[in-house]
Amino acid sequence: MDVKPVRVAAIASGKGGVGKTSFSINLAEALSRAGNRVLLMDADFNLANVHLMLGQTPEQTIADVIAGRCSIEDTFLPGPADVKVVPGVRGGGDLAGIDGTSLLSLIQSVDDIAGEVDILLLDTAGGLRERDMRLVAAASDVMVLVTPDKVTIADTADYIRMLRLQYGVQHFNVVTNMVRSQREGSQLIQALQSQIGFDHDLVIRHAGTLPYDPAVRKASDRAMTLFQTSPDSKVCRGMRSIADGMNQQSRVYYPRGGMTFFFENQVLAGGC
Repeated sequence: MDVKPVRVAAIASGKGGVGKTSFSINLAEALSRAGNRVLLMDADFNLANVHLMLGQTPEQTIADVIAGRCSIEDTFLPGPADVKVVPGVRGGGDLAGIDGTSLLSLIQSVDDIAGEVDILLLDTAGGLRERDMRLVAAASDVMVLVTPDKVTIADTADYIRMLRLQYGVQHFNVVTNMVRSQREGSQLIQALQSQIGFDHDLVIRHAGTLPYDPAVRKASDRAMTLFQTSPDSKVCRGMRSIADGMNQQSRVYYPRGGMTFFFENQVLAGGC
């Protein structure tokens, strides 16, 4: 029986401090509540925060999987709404010098459980480090967060431009985060496109707008999600809308074998 390939979505940003990890956790919950089997992997190999924000202390992490000390299933932490979480490590540790071969073994371990997962969300490191950008470029979906300040807009434009020119990424789903209104979100997309410049092969889709809400920080401080603390908030409604949009998009997300394509891309790109 054919196994449906895993849909791989990288959550990315041109810089830190845009709310990416909180977004990843809450999007994972929204997608799970919408009927998907979701695996959230903390792919920030230096400052892993997902398990901290969920109030958990992992016994085994990505580093143990890469080192062959355990299977990826052994690392699973229970996330909200049946989401499974693969925790990362802080401070680099065993992953400080991770190369393409090591990353390949990690991604291949996810491919082995394709029949148990519909969507893999990668909470990636922000910024322009080559290893992290190769990981983002290999995903079937790239979702970039941007906030309404000049530095973040400029960094995000550079980030998208580099992924386009050096790694051939053409499609970007952009989420405007911490904005005051839908109008500001639209203006933010326009400002971003203006800084990127014209490229007829580049597609930027405004995937959704999320308002600034102090409840996001309060939920994180309590090691809870917004769906647990403020399920009727505008942010939760926005998260549901983004998750619905991901489910409804009609383009093909599984080029040449899903996760197999994903980890083969790492090798073809020259590793990380």
